[in-house]
Amino acid sequence: MKIPLDLQAVRKYLLNRPLKLFGYLSGSRFTRGLPQSEDLQNVAVARVLKKAITSNGIPKSALRHEDREFKQALDEAWRKGWLHAEKTRRGIRYVFASKIHHW
Repeated sequence: MKIPLDLQAVRKYLLNRPLKLFGYLSGSRFTRGLPQSEDLQNVAVARVLKKAITSNGIPKSALRHEDREFKQALDEAWRKGWLHAEKTRRGIRYVFASKIHHW
């Protein structure tokens, strides 16, 4: 049986209960593209992912205002596939692969 999920339901029942969500996803194919809990303990990586979430991506032009640790963490997030480089009319923007990755 398929049950449609809207963003409000996902936020209420899954995103507001992150430990339960990660328990559901643990060991699934979906988790291969996600940072491991050790990665999220890295303050710079957490900063990068937080900025990508709150700003709907990170424009490459904004990196001139960031420190070396942030830039290295962004490079790591890009190399590991957590963020993708998207070419826009305004230049490169680092974004999540899909809205579900963004959630």
